Amino acid sequence: QVLRHGQQIEDRAGARRCVEPDCESAAAAACRVVGENKREPPQPKNPHATTYLGVAMWRQGQLPQALKCFKYAAQLAPREALPLQLASKVLVQQGDVGKAQLALQKALHRAPNKAELHEEFIKLCLFANTPKAALNSVLELRRLAPDNPNGPYLQGLVMLISGNVEEARRTFREAVRLAPQSWEARLGLARALLIGPQKEQPEALALLQEAVELAPTEAGPVKELAVLYLAKPETSAKARELLSKLLAAHPEEPGANLNMALALSKTDKATAAQHAHKALQSTEPSVREQAERLLKLLA
Repeated sequence: QVLRHGQQIEDRAGARRCVEPDCESAAAAACRVVGENKREPPQPKNPHATTYLGVAMWRQGQLPQALKCFKYAAQLAPREALPLQLASKVLVQQGDVGKAQLALQKALHRAPNKAELHEEFIKLCLFANTPKAALNSVLELRRLAPDNPNGPYLQGLVMLISGNVEEARRTFREAVRLAPQSWEARLGLARALLIGPQKEQPEALALLQEAVELAPTEAGPVKELAVLYLAKPETSAKARELLSKLLAAHPEEPGANLNMALALSKTDKATAAQHAHKALQSTEPSVREQAERLLKLLA
């Protein structure tokens, strides 16, 4: 929608039909639109032009300037949600997740019946580890898009992170029913079944096997299934086979390298150490700590 707007911008708005190969012209025009270049005469207050030009600057990697464009467009069009939605995305890239949440909340006030915004806000809350903030959007997404499998899937994630395991299981089952080809829904349900006092390991194992069949090179289900296989000596060879396929597709994946290091720790210490060193590059402290402990044992 933004791109269609941009292609129709008049010459007086400074865009000259700027498309992706002409991002520099679009960026210069964006500066004039928001009044950054004092030597240029002020341009007409066109929120659509400003939004499109903000996208052009975003593509150039000029995040502060793009954010300024989106904020200005939001002022020019106080009922439009799109500029605030785009501003939220830029803020996430800048690492300011808190401000990104606030921007998206403002967008939701402008467009409370837009399911896409609720879905995006839920994902942002999960990313920020603030699941309780997403509860209202979970209910609204389910109301606005009852047949969307992402609704129960995201609700399951929110419930699981909030500690409501039984509700997470129920909604993940609904997600699997609505999206029978979704490996994500199966992975979510399997994780929920492996948590709490009443673990359902056989069902979780079957779900993970189905998820891996659907997505044999996706790190999430492969790693979870490999952990279950490594727990039993008779299935450890299956774990190595799964991890080999995953690492062939994603050789630097830290979690997969850690699991492979564990799988080889008793039979091939040298190769296990190589995988453990790659696991040290993980952004997750728990993965790095396990890799460090394993390297000490392998030394």
